[in-house]
Amino acid sequence: MWANKRIFLRPVAMSDLPYLLKWENDPSNWEVSGTTAPFSDEEMINFIVEQTYFLATGQLRLMICLSKKSTPIGAIDLFDINVETKSAGVGILIQDKKHRGKGYAKEALSTLIDLSKMELKLARLTCSIQQENTASLALFKQLGFIKTSSNQIVDDFELQF
Repeated sequence: MWANKRIFLRPVAMSDLPYLLKWENDPSNWEVSGTTAPFSDEEMINFIVEQTYFLATGQLRLMICLSKKSTPIGAIDLFDINVETKSAGVGILIQDKKHRGKGYAKEALSTLIDLSKMELKLARLTCSIQQENTASLALFKQLGFIKTSSNQIVDDFELQF
């Protein structure tokens, strides 16, 4: 478990299956996640099991939980983890709109950056953000991500440390 002021990040557990199915199968999240079809229970169970071997699979998902409660409010991912280039992509979701705009995503991303540097020994994080997602654009810029490229829909960013 990795903690910050008001949140903590923890590995995905089998008990998170209902949350993950709800979040991943919510079409309003598909545009930013790249999902094109719903996940089955079996696919999501396999995903949870694979999290134990994140260096082999190249993806690590951590649940974002409020410190005062253990109920997850979102998830943060490292994907395309490459130990040779010491890089990974990052994505974040605060699912419930009532928890958005309160700084939880900033605390989660800051914690993930520290984890990436200190424990995973990464040197670079990247992300792609849709230009209409002004909250995410502001979040990543605030934590030092620099825009590296852009097209009419998406801006690409990176953070080197």
